[in-house]
Amino acid sequence: MGDAGVADAAAVASNFERMVRIADSIGIELGGWMESFTEDVRADLSLDRLRTRPDDPHDLESGPAA
Repeated sequence: MGDAGVADAAAVASNFERMVRIADSIGIELGGWMESFTEDVRADLSLDRLRTRPDDPHDLESGPAA
């Protein structure tokens, strides 16, 4: 792959991670098929209890972040 290929792969992975963090922080929902496709994994890992932003309407904790 060479140095240039490794740098390109790292750039693609970094951009994907950045986009996921931006989408999560502004509260973009998973959407229909993705939400149902990941339901078991999210339940096993208790991911739905995690807050993505202070005013998250899906937050299962006791309210806004302190």
